[in-house]
Formats: sequence, structure tokens, C-alpha cells
Amino acid sequence: MMTSQSGAMSTCSRYPRSTAAGGQERTLAKSHFMTSSIDRSQWCRRSQRTTGHYDEGAAEYEGIRCKCRLCTRSFVFTAEEQKYAYEVEKRFVWYLPKHCKECASSP
Repeated sequence: MMTSQSGAMSTCSRYPRSTAAGGQERTLAKSHFMTSSIDRSQWCRRSQRTTGHYDEGAAEYEGIRCKCRLCTRSFVFTAEEQKYAYEVEKRFVWYLPKHCKECASSP
């Protein structure tokens, strides 16, 4: 994850580390970073013309760390969630969720 001089997190990252309050670094559970195979033929037509977050040689989705815009907590957009969003819901492959599950589900 990219951090600035002040220790602030960037919006999204593929690295399994986070700087917790107080500057302590913690590692997320490996289950957040499991992979799932990419089937580009299932992407929407517009997405098939780009590579999105993955280069052309990538064969698997990886968990991507994001930061919630409401509560500012770090969360992981898992490989399984990406597969569903890009291949089933046909979302554009540059899509990243803006809110963690807790904030997204609150009214």
C-alpha cells in the first residue's frame, strides 16, 4: 500500500498491509487476498477493450485494498467480489467500490 509522509493510505492498493491508528502496521488475513481466475470473455464489451486493474498476462483476480469514502476505514474488494462484479454484473473493469460493506448496507 502506498502511504504518504504523514502515513495516510492511498485509496486502493494490492498490498496486504495497513497502518492502523497509532502508526502500527498490521497485516490482513490471507483469506482477503485469495485469487479467482479471470474470464475476460465474460466481461462487458467495453471492458474487453481495456485491461482494467490487470495487465493482459494476468490470469487471476487479486484482492484490492480500498478506503471507504464515508468512514475512511480500509476494506478489501476481494477476488470473488471482482469476479462477480465484472463477469456477472458486467461492471466496467475500472470499477472499484466506494464504500465498505457496513456503510453500503446502512440506510
